[in-house]
Amino acid sequence: MENILTGDFSDLGARGRSKLREMLISWDKYGLPHGFYNDEVTFAFNKNSGYVFFTNSDYQVAMLNGDELEEWYFSPYEGHEGFLEDLIDLYPDMHPEDQDWFDDIVLYGYR
Repeated sequence: MENILTGDFSDLGARGRSKLREMLISWDKYGLPHGFYNDEVTFAFNKNSGYVFFTNSDYQVAMLNGDELEEWYFSPYEGHEGFLEDLIDLYPDMHPEDQDWFDDIVLYGYR
């Protein structure tokens, strides 16, 4: 079975290279998202979704949201994923364990 995630530049088409370029410019201009660890940061490309993103040694994910990089979250219980504002909309229907996880992110900035 082929791995859907890659960090190989040759797997990126023109759109992927363009997105990666935008991400690097954003990193230079605004920095990495608050709370995103600057440790072994690399890019990754999801061949199924077409998403290009940064990841690090702690498996955090940062993607462009507009012009700035923001952390992309994955809830631990039901696997909800998205930017913080996406998850706010899902909060009322989340499992209580995911709600606790989300509360910690909002209140304390950690997962």
